[in-house]
Amino acid sequence: MDVAALNTSLRAAIAAYAPINVWANDTYSKDHTFLDRLDSRDTPGEPTCPYSALVLTGKQAGQDLRTNYGMFEVYAVITDATASGLANLEEYRQLLEDAMVADVNGGNIRLSVVDTEYDDQSSYPMIWCSSKLRFIEESTIGANPLK
Repeated sequence: MDVAALNTSLRAAIAAYAPINVWANDTYSKDHTFLDRLDSRDTPGEPTCPYSALVLTGKQAGQDLRTNYGMFEVYAVITDATASGLANLEEYRQLLEDAMVADVNGGNIRLSVVDTEYDDQSSYPMIWCSSKLRFIEESTIGANPLK
């Protein structure tokens, strides 16, 4: 699995996925912002919301593995003080996931695990979630398993 190529592809897919902008405009009357980098020590403020970012967090591959793994974390952040804030955040998270699944659909890579953490308290009215994603690719005979 070429995680650098997958990272580039997933980023482009999120940035170009039209349903995300439709949702952002319908829900918050503004465009979705995809951040190229996310510095957790200096995150963008409320004016940037809704925004998302994708971070490559790891890879697992080896001669003895039948499956190679690429690990990513996607962040979704909104500003929403309404009672439906958490539901809106979940809808946004799902759209980000849909964009990535559509990107790999039909290839030999698939999304196998999503582990999501929510925070609707520490930065209220900014609420966010981060999803740890595990993409898998079955090893191909004759291919370099460490790629």
